[in-house]
Amino acid sequence: SWQLGPIEQNHVALGFHTPGFLTDDARGLEVLAAILGEGRASILNQYVRDEKGLITSGSANLQAFQNLGFFEIDFETAKPLEAQIGVLAEVEGIKKFGVTNEQLARAKALIAQSRYHEIETVSGMAEDLAHHEALGDWKRSLSYLRAIQKVSADDVIRVAKKYLVFENLSAFEYLPESVTRTLTESDYLQAVLDKVASAIEQRAIQELPVAAEIPSADDSLTHDLVKPVEKRSILRGPDVYIIEDHRLPLVSFGLFYPGGRLYESPKNAGITELMLRTALRGTQRFNSEDIARRLENAGARIQVVNQPDFFGYLVDGLSGKLGQALEILMDILQQPVFQEDDLEKEKVLQLARIKNLRENNYAYPVSVFMQTLFGEHAYARPAAGTEAAVQSITKEDLQTWFKTNQRPLVPTIVVVGDTQGTGLVAPLADMLTNEDLHEREIGSLPSPNLKAETKEAVENTSRQQTALVYGYPGISRSGNDRYGLVVLQNIVSGLGGRFFDAIREKQGLAYTVRTETTFFSKAGAVYTYVAFSPENETQVKESLEKEINRLLKDGVTADEVRKAIAYSIGEHEIGLQTRSATVLEYSRSIYSGEGVEGLANYARFIRGVTPEQVKKTAEAYLKPQLLRGAIVRGVKK
Repeated sequence: SWQLGPIEQNHVALGFHTPGFLTDDARGLEVLAAILGEGRASILNQYVRDEKGLITSGSANLQAFQNLGFFEIDFETAKPLEAQIGVLAEVEGIKKFGVTNEQLARAKALIAQSRYHEIETVSGMAEDLAHHEALGDWKRSLSYLRAIQKVSADDVIRVAKKYLVFENLSAFEYLPESVTRTLTESDYLQAVLDKVASAIEQRAIQELPVAAEIPSADDSLTHDLVKPVEKRSILRGPDVYIIEDHRLPLVSFGLFYPGGRLYESPKNAGITELMLRTALRGTQRFNSEDIARRLENAGARIQVVNQPDFFGYLVDGLSGKLGQALEILMDILQQPVFQEDDLEKEKVLQLARIKNLRENNYAYPVSVFMQTLFGEHAYARPAAGTEAAVQSITKEDLQTWFKTNQRPLVPTIVVVGDTQGTGLVAPLADMLTNEDLHEREIGSLPSPNLKAETKEAVENTSRQQTALVYGYPGISRSGNDRYGLVVLQNIVSGLGGRFFDAIREKQGLAYTVRTETTFFSKAGAVYTYVAFSPENETQVKESLEKEINRLLKDGVTADEVRKAIAYSIGEHEIGLQTRSATVLEYSRSIYSGEGVEGLANYARFIRGVTPEQVKKTAEAYLKPQLLRGAIVRGVKK
């Protein structure tokens, strides 16, 4: 079946009926899903996306309930029919040629990593226990990874042959409104299914060893639990911040450089993102497939980090063999080759991410607001940049950007997780030190020039929903008013918040109302996002402006402040439950000039906020003459 919608990319879902979660076949199907779609070295990403260019993103997963389930393969593509042929050919290839020991072991390690990430948070652990209890016994949660470990290559082939067959297939296409073609069931058979057999190919690939293993349940992981942050310095090299957390066998290792997007212009917007991603496609020693396989065979994944004030990579994985993954990271950092064909492939994916942003009902209106607020400054532009700028970037541009904005700079390293002191960093010391490296102080860069003016940007969409973002210039992360703004945000936002209560609860004018504060190193923003039916636009604006004026006139109550303080502290702690989130939050503190002590003092500063301070903060920042607005306007029914 198919459906047209206000989107820019084709979205395809292929589904197969399967048995329930409690069956032995379910574990085999989960391993099959990981082989197909988990990680950069997976079949969908390595072959269908990177090698053939048929999709821009893809995933596979098993959605299993007590007595039934379905196996789903999702992908985005510019070529929906060719992509479906390519994806189904890979499934048939597994049935015909099997899977390698490397693929099987890597999939199990990545499942283990995902599993531990699920239980990093209190809510994740609760959901997991509740899920297994609803299926009969919460104790099954404890034996889940042991069941995954028992899955054999024969099991994977068997469940693929049993369930992933054409007779059991349902296909759904969600296409842009500009598409005019239609397919009947017989058309689909001829256009897709009849062509799958000829698209199957057998690959001769030399297997690499998989060092990562599912950690034993008997391993002692809780000694000393969590330690406070320690700072170590490497001579002629980076500062290293280490937070030991031995509660789970996971480590997140972040290596970041200052600047990046801060130095971009409208002409090369997106070059930092493109550089980081193209570097992952090849070094002087390894090609794209080698990099992905070697990283994931060590039980790790690599994540591109491109924040407004810093950039780099976050390697996240099972603690046992992470050192092997970090050796690959060093190669990526020091010897990327930026081949022309790799650059062109990565451009396609980055342009797809730009389109995805425009499809996002929250992120895109906020992006338009940031452009309205920050104008020509780098904070106005998203990490992926603009289509025109990305298309114009050359191989030489990337090489120059790398040599100027990454290679000669002293990075910062933040490590959080199951590690012992500098154990992960020490073997890399020689690669991280160089007397030619120099510090870069982003504090000397000019702040955005924010004029005292009101401004509104309007874009139209064919969706039956309008999104409004009302906001004002804020403050940098190290600014004294930051804590007052956070408390103010949590007085007006969310369930029970003033804006939410007035606009949604009492009048039913909107689907969602949320207020956010953003703090960069050079500036910030405070804004409210409201999504509603297009016919309610005037009433929503009037109600929001009325509540802002009431806030400025009457201030807030002590009870509101007390509740908002408790919520602010809890929200902050909840946000630091995962190791990767902690790495990024410490890095933001470092590069903003706040320092790592800011995280330790956060609760104390929040508790010090008073009703009088909140009112003064509102008066200082919610000034009518500084109001910026962004509207992505839908069509009325």
